[in-house]
Amino acid sequence: MNILLSAFTCVPGSASEYGNGWNWAYELARSGHRVLLLTSSAGKAKIESIAEGEALRNLEIIYIEPPHVSKWFGQFQLIVRYFRWQTLALKVAKKLVSQRQVDVVHHATMGSIHVGSPLWKLGKPFLFGPVGGGQVAERGFRRHLRGGWGVEVVRSVLVRHFTGFIFNAKSTVSNSSLVLVTNGETQEWARRLGAPEVEFMLDVGISKSMLGMESMRRRPEGPLKILWVGRLLPRKAVLLALEALSRIDQSVSFTCTFIGDGKQGEYLPDWIEQLNLVDRVVWRGQVSWEEVMDAYLDHDVFLFTSLRDSCGSQLLEAMARGAAIVTLDHQGAAKLVPATAGVRVPVTKPTETADALARAIEGLAREPEMVMEMGRNGMRAAAEHTWEQKVARVTECYLRIAGFQSTTQR
Repeated sequence: MNILLSAFTCVPGSASEYGNGWNWAYELARSGHRVLLLTSSAGKAKIESIAEGEALRNLEIIYIEPPHVSKWFGQFQLIVRYFRWQTLALKVAKKLVSQRQVDVVHHATMGSIHVGSPLWKLGKPFLFGPVGGGQVAERGFRRHLRGGWGVEVVRSVLVRHFTGFIFNAKSTVSNSSLVLVTNGETQEWARRLGAPEVEFMLDVGISKSMLGMESMRRRPEGPLKILWVGRLLPRKAVLLALEALSRIDQSVSFTCTFIGDGKQGEYLPDWIEQLNLVDRVVWRGQVSWEEVMDAYLDHDVFLFTSLRDSCGSQLLEAMARGAAIVTLDHQGAAKLVPATAGVRVPVTKPTETADALARAIEGLAREPEMVMEMGRNGMRAAAEHTWEQKVARVTECYLRIAGFQSTTQR
């Protein structure tokens, strides 16, 4: 099929949305689709080096330079640039559609239901997503959001009371042929905004090479080895993880490694000391992707405590590498992690949630065979989210919304 793909954030080898944009373009083209990619110039150097090496004949890239945005916008610079970029992208897309055969238009990034996309105006079957954005941080966790509480309050008000009234959310969703969502909260908003059809799909994926590592996994002998990976942003709630660790029964032997850096890094050493975790917690800071992959294999349990996340890619990576999961029972984690692959604890009050996380870890520490079994189940669950499978599924979506009758028709 001929796909017009919009991926404003698109940088090969990057994490989160930036990597997702490239993965969609690369994997769709590799599978045989003819892809016209609209993207910003941010990842141009990396994209061109890879595209030349892979000789992706099915991928044509149109770079659209985002307009300059004043530093006055602060942390909202990216979103302002994106809206201005959208206006330019629509003009380019209209010209392309008038000159080329386009079967489906697919908006991949930015992956937020709130910012939308004007490409539904092209009059072609339009797939929006996967997108998140409907989730908000739970009330009552103010101290865990140190350095970002004000932003979360403003965002929560906008999401709860103004979704559909600001930006392009309502017009985009209601005019989409299909909306793919990453969590239940966003699914609910998509339906409220008039989406004719809504389905669940993670915005992240893994390569097949990440699977099949069971023989290399560390066996849970000796202290339970726990791992936490992520940017130290307020919403990632590293303090909640530390408080949970401090509540683990003293008879339980464990160590925990934190990998990542960011805004709350300035507080992390003091928190570790105040919670008497100096002898049990190691903070490695930011490390290479290869080192993170090795860390997943070398640890027994992956702890994920984000108070607001569409669906963290770290969860999927940890499951793919066979780690048992301990996480919060909300948002993307609730959709991704089956009960057979980890423990999901309710998000209630901060002390109750920290206690529940501690009890979950204690239970796994005393049941090493359960840790191994959950790891194996996690691998099987993660295998359902390879990029090959995502492309196969989204191809079926393309065929359906474009009115094709057979998957052999491209």
